[in-house]
This record gives sequence, structure tokens and C-alpha cells, in this order.
Amino acid sequence: MNWDALGAVGELLGAVLVGTTLIYLAFQLRLNTKALTSSTFQAVSSNMASNMEFFASDPTISACVTHQLCCNHGGVAINVGTYLQRRRLATTGCKSG
Repeated sequence: MNWDALGAVGELLGAVLVGTTLIYLAFQLRLNTKALTSSTFQAVSSNMASNMEFFASDPTISACVTHQLCCNHGGVAINVGTYLQRRRLATTGCKSG
């Protein structure tokens, strides 16, 4: 076997290995994409569950959410965002302006 034949065998082997590597990388990319999609779905679901638990745990917010996002807080109808802002300011000791 001369050097030209040995070089041709080496090139062929290299081409086969590069093709195999590309197929493997495509397979791994597909698996990674599926895992990332699943992880994102899990994070969103967990966040939604946490929000639902928060809304269900506070009777005033629960009433606001179930009654068209409107509360009667001290005789004034306010939306949930305003209620939460006032509640946060009240718990931190700040006064709303």
C-alpha cells in the first residue's frame, strides 16, 4: 500500500466520521430542544400555580378575581392591581400618594 492509497483511506474514514458526528449532533440538538421546551412549560406551569395559590389564599383578592376584577375596598371600587399596590404599601409601612 503506497502513501496515496493510505491518504485516500484516511480521507474516506475522516468523511465517514464527520458525517457520523453531524448526525449525532443533530440528534442531540433535537433532544435538547425537547428538554428546553419541557423545562419552559414546567416553569410557566409552576409560576401559574403559584399565582393561583396566592389569589386563592387571600379572600379579598379571590373575591376580586371572581367578581370581574373589581373590589369594594372601603366603599370604593378598585381593581386588583390597585388593591395589591395598596396592600404592599401598607405592609411595608409606606403611604400611598
